Amino acid sequence: MDDADAKTQILAAAFELLSQMPYQKMSLEMVAKRAGVSKALLLYHFGSKRELTREALKHGFMGAMAGFDMVSDLDEDSIRVILPELFRFTYESMYLFVSFMEVVDMEAGSDDELAVAMRDMYSIFIGKLADFLEARGDPYPHEKAMMLALAIDMIGMVRHVEEREPDMARYEAAVLDILGLGVGE
Repeated sequence: MDDADAKTQILAAAFELLSQMPYQKMSLEMVAKRAGVSKALLLYHFGSKRELTREALKHGFMGAMAGFDMVSDLDEDSIRVILPELFRFTYESMYLFVSFMEVVDMEAGSDDELAVAMRDMYSIFIGKLADFLEARGDPYPHEKAMMLALAIDMIGMVRHVEEREPDMARYEAAVLDILGLGVGE
């Protein structure tokens, strides 16, 4: 296995583990074992657990976001396609977001590249939602877009807060209803 393959395997293994457990519980030994490499090779490529986590999150989030076509303007069809994917991703990624908060400087004005990337991603998404709502004549397009983005982020907590599996179809229907795209419209 060459260095590029090893690095890719390590990032994939770390991202997978971070999606299953909090940052504090993941160890470098666990990542090395899952990636099929030595801990020494892992440290050679990343230097520390924090740097590995940062790179794994960046690699994983960018890969996941590539699946969401955030370049084009949102319309009814794209919202109906993207929404279930966003709910699924956030539901399955609660630990990733917790780990993200552990290794990123989220202070206002931070130049941390991961914080900037996350802010840019949210800004684009919220802006596109606000534009969509404004075009439909909504009196609170930006505020509603921000609330919807937060609602999508919170879906991952349903299982932990309510101690049950959420009915994703109901959550999707509720957001579609707020957007004025409810069933039958």
